[in-house]
Amino acid sequence: MPPWYEAGVGGPGRYHRAIDATAGRATREGSRWHADASRAEAFPRSIAKYRKDRLVTHASVTNHSDSPQRAERKREPYREALRRLTVTSDAIWPTILRVTLGGVMLPHALQKTLGWFGGYGPAKTMAWFTTQLHMPVVVAATAILLEQLGALALIVGLFTRLGALAIGAVMIGAVLTVHWPNGFFMNWLGTQPGEGFEFHLLVLAMVAALAIEGGGRGSIDAVLSHGGDRSAGAD
Repeated sequence: MPPWYEAGVGGPGRYHRAIDATAGRATREGSRWHADASRAEAFPRSIAKYRKDRLVTHASVTNHSDSPQRAERKREPYREALRRLTVTSDAIWPTILRVTLGGVMLPHALQKTLGWFGGYGPAKTMAWFTTQLHMPVVVAATAILLEQLGALALIVGLFTRLGALAIGAVMIGAVLTVHWPNGFFMNWLGTQPGEGFEFHLLVLAMVAALAIEGGGRGSIDAVLSHGGDRSAGAD
């Protein structure tokens, strides 16, 4: 059969072209189906990734925007505690009480810590507390430290309430361990075995007044508390 017949319109060439065209369409349809299936399969993953990215972005933006407010809320209880500890009036009588009490107690503390004013110094004082009064070492060291720090805190007016309470604790310990058996009065006439506790009661009354009122005029507490009030008013 001549070649022109096979390649002609009515010859077998038309049959082969039809088969090739059908196979091409099937291939294209198959590729399109696979592409659509891949897109359909990938679509939920894309949606999920979009939602996840959006949630992460929203969370980071929210955290970033809320972080100053959150930090401010965390600091608020500490500020309130500091304000309650340092708040005081501008009265002069707490100043007189704290400077007098601190000035009287500081030399006694320096006798123990540095040996000044004819004191024993730290080693002999600790030995006397632990052997004569049978105090544990930790308790003896704490009493000496409270007396020193409490006196200094009262003089400068820093955390006056804590300083006063420290002196009060030392006075109560002194009464219970040493002075109670000697009675109420000080040993003015030298007829008692030791000093009584009337001085300690006066100190405890001053401690109570300072714990209630604070450091008063000229104290560091006044500066701290009034500064906090001004910042709160500015806010």
